[in-house]
Order: sequence, then C-alpha cells, then structure tokens
Amino acid sequence: MNTVKGVLLLTRWKEYLLFVLPLTLLGPLLSNRADISVFDYRLYAVLIGNIATVAFAFMLNDVEDAEDDKFITAKLVKNPIASGALTKRTGYLLSMSVALVAFFAFYYIGGPVFWLGSANILLSYLYSSKFVRLKKWPIVDIASHAMMLGSMLILTSFYTYSSSLDTAGYLVAAAFFISSYGQIYNQLRDFIADKKARLKNTSILLGKKNALLLAKLSLVAGIICILIALSKGIIPWWFLIVAPIVAVFSFVFKTDKDLSDRKIEFKIGGVQQPGYFAMNAAILIWFVLSVISSSN
Repeated sequence: MNTVKGVLLLTRWKEYLLFVLPLTLLGPLLSNRADISVFDYRLYAVLIGNIATVAFAFMLNDVEDAEDDKFITAKLVKNPIASGALTKRTGYLLSMSVALVAFFAFYYIGGPVFWLGSANILLSYLYSSKFVRLKKWPIVDIASHAMMLGSMLILTSFYTYSSSLDTAGYLVAAAFFISSYGQIYNQLRDFIADKKARLKNTSILLGKKNALLLAKLSLVAGIICILIALSKGIIPWWFLIVAPIVAVFSFVFKTDKDLSDRKIEFKIGGVQQPGYFAMNAAILIWFVLSVISSSN
C-alpha cells in the first residue's frame, strides 16, 4: 500500500459523507431563509468545518485503536496505522492538521458556530484520545457519539443561518437518536472483539439482547421525531412520498454491507443504506427546490 492510498484510507471518507452532507444542508433549510444560494460562502465554510471535524474523529479513532485493530482482520485491512502503511506519528499529524482545517472554517464563520464547532472538535478528541477515551464509558459512549456525529452537525449549520433553534430541535433530536442507533449497532457488530479486549461499553454492560432492544428503540425514537417535524410542517409533506420511494428503490441494489462497508451482522443493519439513500435524496431535492425558489 502506497502512502497516498494509506492517507485516503485513514480519512475513511466513504463512511461519513453520506450523513455529513445532508445533515449540514439541513441548516439553511430549517432556518426558513428565503435567500438560500449555492454562492453563499457560509454554506461551504460550515460544510468544510463539519466534514473536517468528522474526518478528524474517524482518523484519530483509527490512530488510537491501531494496537487493538491489529488483532481484528476486518479492521486491520481498513486501518493503515494498524497495517503499518502509515506510522502512528504520521497519523497524529494528519489528524491534527484536519482538526485545524475544521477549527479555521468555524472561526471564519464566527459567532455561536465557532463555539459549537470548536466544542465538537474537542468532543471528537475526547471520544477517542487515550487520555480520556469517552468511548469506553457506558452510556457516555453512546451520548457523546450521538452528539458528535449527529446533533452537533445540524446545530453548527443551523446557527450559521439562525440565532434561535425554535422547532428545528425535533430534527436535532432525530439525529441524536438515529446516531445512537448507529453506534449501538457498531458495538453489537464488534461485541466479541470488544469483550476480548475487556472494554466496558454500553452494549457489553447491557448484554446483546438488551443492547439490540435499545438500538431498535433509538431508531424508532428518531423516526418519531421526524414524523413530528413532518406534522408540524418543519419539513415538506412530500418527504413522506420521496423518502419511501428512494428507500424501496435502493433495495434493488441492496448489498450485505453496512455503512462501514462491513458485513451486516444484525437485521437492523439492513436499514442503513436504504435509510441514508432516502435521506440524501429527500434533503438534496429540498435544497435544490429551495435554491430555485430563492432565485425566482
């Protein structure tokens, strides 16, 4: 493996662009602005900030987990630090460089976005860093993950365009619950390896059966929040038509892989790709229609 390929592999960009992009686009859409434009520099600044923050979170996680990943084949081939393609020092330098990109993007926007974005960068560090490692603390591991890769992405984008959260809170909550589901699923998938490593995360504490139930409840809670947002007119009614159609259509190309490109271990993992395709399509259509409407 050459160095360039190792760097790209470390960024793990395929695993998060599918949710960072739509969650960030929700910011201007939920602010109910009548002047949404693709030429608005703030949109690109917050996109860069959010993408770089999540990239930093994923990269630092691989650097810190390198020693453990050496003993898990599925992770070894995806972690260039564990495989030896990149040194740990290089991994740290690359991770911190990406964190700086995120920091300056949020600084450029300023105001509450700077503080929210900076808080999310710090949370991303605390989540994986060996000095704190929030991911090893039961309950805190799920909550921090849900904030880091869910709610905070919407908040930074939303406050780029608005100063009051208002009813957008329903979708912030939805992102929190759905991200919680995703993290519990990840823990269940890695259950045996994590148990061998003597980790004490939420799923190991609860046991497989209870953790699986919590994952299902989190997913249902997220869907309920979205339905409430629909009923209150926060998001367009046609989401009820577009999203299911895209989700059903995506089953034509269904694979046995989850969003991490690993084999689906539980049935609830099967909703990930259809769900994210549906979310991306619906939000992208909403954004395009809003831009067209603003230009008229």
